[in-house]
Amino acid sequence: MFLKYLPPVLFSMFFVGMCSFYYITYLSMQGVYIQLIVGCVVLLMVMSAIQVIRFGPGYVDQDKLETQLFNELQEELKLLMMSEDRLLDFLDQNQCNQPLSEEQLIHMLNIKVLESKGIKICKTCQSYKPLRAHHCSQCKQCVFRMDHHCMWLNICIGMQNYKYFMMLIFYLNLCIILVLITYFQTYILAIEESDFQLIAKFTYYHSIFTLFMLFFPFFLHHIGCQQSNDY
Repeated sequence: MFLKYLPPVLFSMFFVGMCSFYYITYLSMQGVYIQLIVGCVVLLMVMSAIQVIRFGPGYVDQDKLETQLFNELQEELKLLMMSEDRLLDFLDQNQCNQPLSEEQLIHMLNIKVLESKGIKICKTCQSYKPLRAHHCSQCKQCVFRMDHHCMWLNICIGMQNYKYFMMLIFYLNLCIILVLITYFQTYILAIEESDFQLIAKFTYYHSIFTLFMLFFPFFLHHIGCQQSNDY
């Protein structure tokens, strides 16, 4: 149980540590405009992360889905019972050459309704799984249009919070780019400083650059998925 909260805790500590180091060694000595710009980007990034968690991925509501399917089943059954021709056509389509009991007819109608909606039975939780829904082994639930389970936020990314997740990645990349640009002069001047400051600033700058190399291709990948309608 504790292990699933470890990545978010480590990520929060890392984020706070990196921001604090940046503020102490550079931002606190700059003008108010640079501080305001960086502060706004960080605020938007944090707000996007909160929205990702607040809205959730969009878990499949089994009670609501079962009620909807039941109502559609009753409607289909009513239409068949009202017209003998419609009933005969339905039996012909399903190659039924013998009379059916009411239970058999309802079962066949249920299959028809499920197929028309693209709904299957989840092999893991044995519940109804709508089209493009997937079961998350971490959340133990089926998620509408699930993209992945983000261990750094300990939540799935799905239909409801995908937009905010994209905003989070965008502002994160923008923040990293701002830090790389504004901190570059400090990075160059660090060569003339003491060994400890040199190592600390070199390590910080290269860590930020590594994050950029990880998150920017990730952001481009999701943009590509949206363009090709893979999501």
